[in-house]
Amino acid sequence: MTQRTRQPIERNVAMELVRVTEAAAMSAARHMGLGDKEMVDQAAVDAMRHTLDGVSMDGIVVIGEGEKDEAPMLYIGEQIGDGSDPKVDIAVDPIDGTTLLSKGMPGAIATIALSARGTMHVPADIFYMDKIAVGPGAAGVIDIEAPVETNLANIGKALGRKMGEITVAVLDRPRHEDLLKQIRGAGARVKLVPDGDIATVIQAALPDSPIQAAMGIGGSPEGVHEQTGIVLIHADARLEPAGLVSAIVVVGTQTIRHDFSTIDDRPVSVRQLQRQNSRIPLGNVGISRLRIKRSYSLPLPA
Repeated sequence: MTQRTRQPIERNVAMELVRVTEAAAMSAARHMGLGDKEMVDQAAVDAMRHTLDGVSMDGIVVIGEGEKDEAPMLYIGEQIGDGSDPKVDIAVDPIDGTTLLSKGMPGAIATIALSARGTMHVPADIFYMDKIAVGPGAAGVIDIEAPVETNLANIGKALGRKMGEITVAVLDRPRHEDLLKQIRGAGARVKLVPDGDIATVIQAALPDSPIQAAMGIGGSPEGVHEQTGIVLIHADARLEPAGLVSAIVVVGTQTIRHDFSTIDDRPVSVRQLQRQNSRIPLGNVGISRLRIKRSYSLPLPA
């Protein structure tokens, strides 16, 4: 009789990440509506860091709460997990939308993203990026250098929608005043979002979303979470540094310099980087997000 050797059950790190975001979301939710966004953030950071200790991985925080001397937990360069494989880069945002949650408003999320070691990087001197994101139905038709009206026309053609049937999500910021005029001038609709950069871009990228695009200037660290989600959804996004003359972008082991003072150089395309240079390899990427919102049928945890 031949004895069978038992194979170990393959472990799914993604399910462990769900527990991490769940812990952060539930801890932060206890401070919903109390008006203290620092307390919201600290509760989420503490819970996320504690839960990450039990995750089977060898992780290094690439996008976190700041430099080591600025943040006691989840700082850039901190080692996370129990030290076992897989070796990964980690981006964390314990709460995206702390102001929303502190005011008792919906839209805040806890999020964490990871990819293979050495494939996730954002230069420290890039704080904001111009962004445009769409869902799978309009993937490949957007160009961040094209006029707003041209992008909207291409999106409408790809989705089979008239201009008045296109809704664009934009963060409600003074810097977007001209962008709003261009969107509305083209005949499209605008959904103004008070806070929540990551949730806004991901919502635009989801199939059958009530919004067909997200446009505007947002944070670069948030862009890492967004492009990780974009890769998994098979959607499309284009990002370029905002307000910079030049930038260094690291793609895997390849370093590319973009000089935005010349007309010929092209901005970074998340989709092209993923396909051509394995910025975030599709087979080694994971992300977990948990939306925080009030439930009237179930009480918040004590």
